[in-house]
Amino acid sequence: MSCKDRKDLAEQAFSALKWNYGGTLVRSGAQILIGIVLARILGPEPFGLVAIAWIVISLGYLVADFGFGAALVQRQILSNDEVRYTFTLQVLIGLGLTALVYGSASLIAQVFKQPEIVPVLQVLSLIFVFQSLGQTATSLLKRNLDFRSVQMGQVLSNVVSYVLLGIPLAYMGFEVWSLAIAQLSQSLMYALVTYFRVRHPIKPLLKIHAAGFFGFGMKVTITNLVNWMISNMDNVFVGRFFGAVSLGLYSRTYVLMNTPTNNLVAMLQGILFSAYSKTQDDLAKLKRVYLASVSIIATIALPVFGSIAVVPHTVIEGVYGKNWLNAVPFLVPLALAMPFFALMALAGPLIWGKGKVERELRVQAIVAALFIVVLSVTSKISVVAMAWGVFAVYVVRFIFMTKEVLQVTGASWQEILISMRGSVLILIVAASVVSGTDAILVPYDAISSLIRLIIDAFAAATAAFLLFLALPRVVLSPETIWVSNRFLQSLPPSLCWILVHINGAKSKANG
Repeated sequence: MSCKDRKDLAEQAFSALKWNYGGTLVRSGAQILIGIVLARILGPEPFGLVAIAWIVISLGYLVADFGFGAALVQRQILSNDEVRYTFTLQVLIGLGLTALVYGSASLIAQVFKQPEIVPVLQVLSLIFVFQSLGQTATSLLKRNLDFRSVQMGQVLSNVVSYVLLGIPLAYMGFEVWSLAIAQLSQSLMYALVTYFRVRHPIKPLLKIHAAGFFGFGMKVTITNLVNWMISNMDNVFVGRFFGAVSLGLYSRTYVLMNTPTNNLVAMLQGILFSAYSKTQDDLAKLKRVYLASVSIIATIALPVFGSIAVVPHTVIEGVYGKNWLNAVPFLVPLALAMPFFALMALAGPLIWGKGKVERELRVQAIVAALFIVVLSVTSKISVVAMAWGVFAVYVVRFIFMTKEVLQVTGASWQEILISMRGSVLILIVAASVVSGTDAILVPYDAISSLIRLIIDAFAAATAAFLLFLALPRVVLSPETIWVSNRFLQSLPPSLCWILVHINGAKSKANG
């Protein structure tokens, strides 16, 4: 393998991937730490109120984009008029959504039987205006695979807003307002950073003649709305039937699991969508990249969330403290659901890149209908039953979405399973090490749950990493090896030379 720098699309994608995950690692780590600090200061109820508000806000997010962001990325040739048209509509929609949410806050509060949510919703409605200012810029950055700028904006806005505003306000007794103010600050700061990285034309334009532009955006919007239903319907049912405290416990547990999963997958989705859109007619390349992404995500997600599921008490008490122990029963099903969610999410960029959004829309509509039935039944039992319902629906969703990709690319389930074979072995080893380590440490009362969690995580990570290095090439999938080789090609020549020779030595030793 040569370490010579190659200026092709794959090289750009891997460069973007490194920036994306580097920034994501910093941002997700900061988000988790900030969330832990705020959870310990505020307790479950403020998070429950914000979770109710966020159900409405996240729905508005999807409508505010109107699918035009994806259309900007997917189009092979893009004009300034299309950029101006997108920016104009997104700002107008943002203003309209702010007015709509502000005016309907009382009605929303009645639905959830939480009158104290009214002023929170009214203040957070401004987020739609702030968000609209940066949506077009973000899409243009992703189109150009400039994820360095996207990550800079996200890391800077999150850390500054929550560290300088959210946490101090929480300590000063502002309770739910500390979360609301920090979120508004983050949205505005991110929008400004991304716009000034692009400086695209902003002169209003309300009419455009571009074939397929509006239609593609509409299909994306409808698909996103259905996905929103699947992602938020459980919160709606918990908030409606079990109250703000139960929703706070459930939602923070879900966020604890979903935040690293989203950060792991969402950044890769953006890169894959851009890459698939540029090579949408090369089925062989689409198939190979998809299998590679499945292999890599499975190798990370299966061991991590499988290990979490075997020590739920240690995770909850170690992260949030004893006041959150009632959330322990929710953790196991939600942790087990996350690998299926992550692997399912890899299908969307390929289907969108091929311009076949209607395929995902059909699947997600079926899953949404199934989800409503499952939640209607399980909500009559308990929140724990609902969490297991979420797990079951996520498994079905993964199967259906993967089937669509197989039809588009010509891949098979056997190839999917082969690409995941190494990750299953690592999962077994990591989960066994975590379970054994935790069982040894539990009797020692002097060791706090947080310290025990850190030791468990270190032991599992060490065992998984050593196993990954020791796995013979016949166990690692061809896609994993291909990704590793592409990663090596993008490294500085000196480091690349060292790793290639180490790898060569290992190969000789393995015969």
